[in-house]
Amino acid sequence: MFARGTGRALLMTGLVVAATLAGATQAGASPYGGFTATCSSAADASERFWTNMSWDTFKSKDAGYFADGLRITQLDIEGNDVTATWQPGSGAQRVHWGLSTDQLESLDATYFSQGLRLVDLDYDGDWAAVWRPGSGAQYWRSGIPSWTDFKNQNQVYFDQGLRLVDVVITADDDITGVWRADQGTAGQLWTSGLLGSGVDSNNESQFDRLNRARKEAGWELQIVRTHPHDSYVMGVWRYRGGSFQQSTNLYQTTTALANMRIYCQERGMRLVSVDVK
Repeated sequence: MFARGTGRALLMTGLVVAATLAGATQAGASPYGGFTATCSSAADASERFWTNMSWDTFKSKDAGYFADGLRITQLDIEGNDVTATWQPGSGAQRVHWGLSTDQLESLDATYFSQGLRLVDLDYDGDWAAVWRPGSGAQYWRSGIPSWTDFKNQNQVYFDQGLRLVDVVITADDDITGVWRADQGTAGQLWTSGLLGSGVDSNNESQFDRLNRARKEAGWELQIVRTHPHDSYVMGVWRYRGGSFQQSTNLYQTTTALANMRIYCQERGMRLVSVDVK
């Protein structure tokens, strides 16, 4: 399915202290499950983070955080649980869940015409999506059957000046990508099929080694996604240059993620990618 940057709905019409983790049942310790997250240096590292939420709890928290000047940057659905990150932002925000692909396409066309662009997508039997102000072209495509097809599609949009802002890998291994034209012109790299389990003599997995090498060369990991059924990982890096801090951990329990977030915030980093399997 192609859609131009063209249910049940929550329409939100943008200071913060340390985030909070709710519950301890969402993510297990399986090497193929749990939380995968990366954080990176930011001028303002404040944020809010909650997991193991019902949609009613999410709706309530989002309304309060919106009034406090926060906007959703990450939204992940897994079963009946919702995970979200809020960070300082401004302007309109629209959030919908329980969407079919046709409903998502229709809403996206409507919001595109209003100057809103997709910030985050996730799928777990149906779609959840977040739109915020943006500009220029936007395209998303779902049901991409292979990484070869994804590579070809990404190259077309990259050559048009668009950059990846989100990737979803569904339980049947179909791939969805979101590309936008308002993300700057910096270089972007992506790699799939990286082993996230198993370590070498330096205690690094294949993914760890590549991520470290790219970070040292000035490439910032902005999206990391784990496959639903195995220990492979895909990542998207944008060129940042200079010196910055970054921390990435795969397949974490809720407690491990809480400790990672403390580590990141104490060093001026905030979450840039969260994936829950």
